[in-house]
Amino acid sequence: MLCLTKEVPDGREGEQAGMAITRIADMNVTNAVFEQLLSNITEGHWKPGEKLPSENELVEALGISRGSVRDAIKRLVGMGMLVVRRGAGTYVNEVTPSTYFDNLLPIMLVERPEYLDVQEYRLMVEPPSARIAAVTATEAEIQAMRDSVARQRELVGHPREFGREDANFHHLVAQCTRNSLIAKINGLIGDIMESVLQQAIVVAGYEGGPAYHQRILDCIARRDPEAAEAMMREHISKNIEAFSK
Repeated sequence: MLCLTKEVPDGREGEQAGMAITRIADMNVTNAVFEQLLSNITEGHWKPGEKLPSENELVEALGISRGSVRDAIKRLVGMGMLVVRRGAGTYVNEVTPSTYFDNLLPIMLVERPEYLDVQEYRLMVEPPSARIAAVTATEAEIQAMRDSVARQRELVGHPREFGREDANFHHLVAQCTRNSLIAKINGLIGDIMESVLQQAIVVAGYEGGPAYHQRILDCIARRDPEAAEAMMREHISKNIEAFSK
């Protein structure tokens, strides 16, 4: 393993970086380079705003071609992990949850989880979210949920739009948690749930969704965390039970 010198904030040279860079003999060279560079970012060896070693330094340390290094860096730039500053070099970008999840969405849309996998995931996450919403939801957010319930009732008989509004109600609840991870993940699940909830219509019909949403909303509106959590759990459990029959 080689240690590379890195540029430090005050301009001093020669500080030894504790990064993990090893020579590569793998036939899939670009992937191997990508994995090493990504690991140094995610493990904090290269921090947000920090300049990466130069292309020449990486080529020498990794023992591979310049093209493989460039291809790996392009992938990381495309993911939002790195940013290239013309004439200055390549820097670690400020990575937020959105950086990961925006790139995860296309994968999830192609490799769609099974219906029960999604519902079981929701059963673990959404009841506590409803509990929090009963404490933190603003009057404007409660009104948005009321509007969602009303729209869903108007969409009975239109499975695609009905499923989209069903997912929207749950996304509104997630937003009330004030937790960016919960809201972002729910947004991802929401895209998948539009089709998953259309399956639920075939099994359980149209009435269950709006009826349960109204009950959950009533619990949130009267600021009853325990009841909101219990009602959300019952709602999702019913979907699982109906599908399993």
